[in-house]
Amino acid sequence: MFKVVGYYSYWRSFDIENLNWNALTHIIYSFAIPDLEKKDGTLLPPESPDFLRRTVETAHRNNVKILLSLGGWSYNNKPLYPVFSEICRTKDGINSLVNSTSEMIDKYGFDGVDIDWERPEKNEYYNFNVLAETFYNSLKNKGKLLTVATPSHGQSTEFVSNQNIHLFDWINIMAYDCQKKGYPSSSFTYGKQCLDYWLNSRQTSRDKLVLGVPFFGKDIYDSKKDIVYRDLLSENPDALNFDSLGSIAYNGAPTLSRKLELTYEKAGGIMIWELNFDLPGSSRSLLNFMDKELCFIKLKKQIENKYEELKLKYSWLGKQLQNILRTKSGNGCYCIYEADRAGGGISIHTSEKTCACYTLGSIREKWDNLGSENSELGFPVTDEKDLYDSNGKYIGRYSNFQNGSIIYIEKTNETAVRKSPIINDKM
Repeated sequence: MFKVVGYYSYWRSFDIENLNWNALTHIIYSFAIPDLEKKDGTLLPPESPDFLRRTVETAHRNNVKILLSLGGWSYNNKPLYPVFSEICRTKDGINSLVNSTSEMIDKYGFDGVDIDWERPEKNEYYNFNVLAETFYNSLKNKGKLLTVATPSHGQSTEFVSNQNIHLFDWINIMAYDCQKKGYPSSSFTYGKQCLDYWLNSRQTSRDKLVLGVPFFGKDIYDSKKDIVYRDLLSENPDALNFDSLGSIAYNGAPTLSRKLELTYEKAGGIMIWELNFDLPGSSRSLLNFMDKELCFIKLKKQIENKYEELKLKYSWLGKQLQNILRTKSGNGCYCIYEADRAGGGISIHTSEKTCACYTLGSIREKWDNLGSENSELGFPVTDEKDLYDSNGKYIGRYSNFQNGSIIYIEKTNETAVRKSPIINDKM
């Protein structure tokens, strides 16, 4: 399953009611905070327990799993790195941290834990391994998930090693931190480099990799200057369709589309930091765009797979005449090929409701004239097939749709619509 993972922070405003839950597979609540004063592995109590419960309930009601992220970069402007370092120096500290976190996930109904220790030094890798193993042993018997947030690439990621990566269901790659002056902090090229590092240099299974994308922008000349996406919309209502505003670079539709294609092909999912920065319920929402684009990418893959399958059977398919296009309603997509049979070219259609099916020229043209996917016939549900009379004599072709069929009679070169499907290839 391709994962769409969204972080959100409890201390920022969050429009839970208008969130497109259908676009997500997992949500990560940020953060559970270790006690900064005691440094004994206990956690600070959640600041908004009622909202936390409502969020967990809403996620589960929408079949979205919700994880608890432990840690983060800082709390109240105090770095958390030294807190983790102190706690994880001893086995007792690690056990206390794991037990405190497990109590919280059991109390509120979380589906797992995301470790966000930013980030262990080389002499602390062993301590991190013990922490990960202890969490794994605690969670797996309960059927809970364990994930980890990592830097994008390079030596700073090596606390996640070949010795412990099997403990994690996946890793959340924070690929939005390129610090090269004059360049975007999270370009498509940078995202691809990050995936290539994990796939090639680290030899990580693609299913373990979830690539992070930002719902914020950064100034390419001043990395400390950033702006969240919904504020970009205040400056440019059409910001969704671009990747920059002045010197601010961000991930709008052009880059997100390419990253979705990349991750669908090479990774196990995509991660968002963070959902609070979006404009839920709006036609300009980044999450809503990603949802529609991912659906289109999945449908395109169905068509590509169908074409490859048909090429093994038929030599007359020919080459692709166009890019794969969305249907008029936007609920499906199709592509036309050069083959000349039964009155015209072949096309392969697919929708969210059906798998990829092919129809040939005359039947495809009849369906188009009726209004294609908007007609009472709906979408094709079978490949186009040979049609025979009751005596078994070939008479033409047919294709079944959701609510009927279209037949093509070769002798008369005519097409007709039927209110019922064809059964067993016979009239």
